[in-house]
Amino acid sequence: MPQENNVTKTGPQSAAKFNLASAGISAASSIGSGLLNQLFARKNAKRQLNSDKELAKFQFDQNLEMWNRQNAYNDPASQMQRYTDAGLNPNMIYGSGTSSAGNSSQIPKYTAPKTPPITPPKLDGMAMLQQYQNMELQRLRFQT
Repeated sequence: MPQENNVTKTGPQSAAKFNLASAGISAASSIGSGLLNQLFARKNAKRQLNSDKELAKFQFDQNLEMWNRQNAYNDPASQMQRYTDAGLNPNMIYGSGTSSAGNSSQIPKYTAPKTPPITPPKLDGMAMLQQYQNMELQRLRFQT
């Protein structure tokens, strides 16, 4: 007795049903991949923004700390101590006009960080569907 294959015979009606189902699956996968891409893009944009804010705050804090250090260094009492330590007479410094040499006048400023954008992976529903169909065809070929 000949062995029957589990493959059904195709006719015009089954081909039309297959084409309609294939078109429906294709449309659904395109819509789904588009929605997933938008979801990932939004999530990555939020991550990027939070990362940029953290970097900006860190940079501003570092600038503020450096400004405070410069102010402490430029304090008149500190300047007079440095002149005394160098063996100079602090009373002679006032008339020379050089007492402001080395003082900082720059204040801390906010600078927006420049980080490269995070690009989400692109999900191609059609390619995934095609790959799945190819795997199913190969599986059927190995079974027969």
